[in-house]
Amino acid sequence: MAWLPDGVSRELTLLVPMCGILAATWLAARWVDKRPISSLGAYGGPLWWRETGMGLATGFVLMASVFAYQYLAGWTTVTGFGWMRIGTTSFAWALLGYAWQMLLVGYYEELMSRAYQLTNLAEGLGRWWAVGLSAAVFAGLHASNPGVNWMAVAGVFLAGILLGLPYVLTGRLGFSFGLHVSWNFVQGAVFGYPVSGIHFRTSILQTETGGPEWLTGGAFGPEAGLIGHLVLLVAIIGVLKTKWAPHEALAGH
Repeated sequence: MAWLPDGVSRELTLLVPMCGILAATWLAARWVDKRPISSLGAYGGPLWWRETGMGLATGFVLMASVFAYQYLAGWTTVTGFGWMRIGTTSFAWALLGYAWQMLLVGYYEELMSRAYQLTNLAEGLGRWWAVGLSAAVFAGLHASNPGVNWMAVAGVFLAGILLGLPYVLTGRLGFSFGLHVSWNFVQGAVFGYPVSGIHFRTSILQTETGGPEWLTGGAFGPEAGLIGHLVLLVAIIGVLKTKWAPHEALAGH
């Protein structure tokens, strides 16, 4: 794509893994599982989009809670704003590109780790074992990220539980997708925290995080800190108390 500007070319290349996972999921569902991909709850009507909006709002509230606690404790300090940085890419374009990246990553990771994997695991093991096992696989996929340690793996495991529960309760991917996108985007592009060890330079708030790394997560981000763990645990309890009608295909066991 040399004929395109660098930024546009880079963002379009993100479609490659997205298309690959979509194709692999469709083929596996169609020829191995003998069911349409629509049965995985990967897209839908007004209710699906409403739950996506709920997930987006929830992710913002959860990450804002982490930031508020660390800011008030003096562990996170705001040093400036993203538009003050000098670079070859405009602030608005960088932010838009990051949003695009988080949308694609959020969708194809949820499609792979929740919609397809959880559906098949739940049929064989039951939904609760399926949630735990899929969360363990999800944590393992992040085990080689920069700055990882055992607390980071534990935090991603909790995130996997949180993302899996709405899916097994509703059979729809909307809430999990919205939550995944919002958690990552707000974490990296709004508050300037590393996202699973990867730092986005042009965040809206330019921040520095000190304090005990076992509390804040340090270089990996909030998922590796006790504060992030507690926020995830509270969110898990909240999802379990939500009065969703269990989805027939995933309600057993």
